[in-house]
Amino acid sequence: MPISPEEMERIAREVLGPTMRDEIEDPEARARADRALATLREMDAKGRRPATEDQIKIWQAWGDSEIARINRERGETSI
Repeated sequence: MPISPEEMERIAREVLGPTMRDEIEDPEARARADRALATLREMDAKGRRPATEDQIKIWQAWGDSEIARINRERGETSI
């Protein structure tokens, strides 16, 4: 379940407090925070690239190996 940007900001303010960008007084640190936020917004706007066929195969193989490992630890055998 995704969290709204407002809820994320509320949580961040509770957790991070004065380290939030709006409360940074040093101009250089504020500029770095601005660049980081701009980069994040740009990444969000572009969206996630679709996985390649090779990535899908690798993730599937990893998932299968994890299932086999869990079954071995439980003493179950897979056929």
